[in-house]
Amino acid sequence: MATGWAIWPDDVTEAEIWKTRTGTGKTHRFKSVIKQFKKTDRWKRKVVVVSPTVALAASLAARLNLPHAKAGGNHTLLSGDVVTCLAGMSRTAPAAPIFHAADYMIILDEVENMAQQFLSMLKGHKGREILNHLLQWVAFAGQVVLADAHAGRATLWLCEKANEMRKASGLAPREWNVLLSIPHRFDL
Repeated sequence: MATGWAIWPDDVTEAEIWKTRTGTGKTHRFKSVIKQFKKTDRWKRKVVVVSPTVALAASLAARLNLPHAKAGGNHTLLSGDVVTCLAGMSRTAPAAPIFHAADYMIILDEVENMAQQFLSMLKGHKGREILNHLLQWVAFAGQVVLADAHAGRATLWLCEKANEMRKASGLAPREWNVLLSIPHRFDL
């Protein structure tokens, strides 16, 4: 029975950009990638999933069976895995995993949307603070997945900034593995 999902590679690299269309199974793939990441040292490894909006974060949390860091709540990365919206990032997952980086995975869903938000928010102090947290996560987390059907210039900008941060810390820049899907085609 066909599910309509894309055919994904078995292994996940350290840094991936998924530029795949709606309906290709990105959220389903998130589940398997998280399970694979936590296979070794699952009690020590933690996952942060970030989306641009509260509504999408709540939906992802339910679909991934992970805690949602709601506004006013007290769930943070210190409590375990977490799904948060972009605005809640600095409260939910404030510390970048510079030490023990391999124990952390970050997934950014709708990354192009988030990166475009940053480009318009950079004049404000809060926008810069959230951007710095996010850049540290993208630069230093053990595994990074950036997903968006429309990944483009703003996503590339985010990757370049994270690599600048890695270089400044004496680390090699990340090599991004980009997965693309072809547009849907319907034969009648």
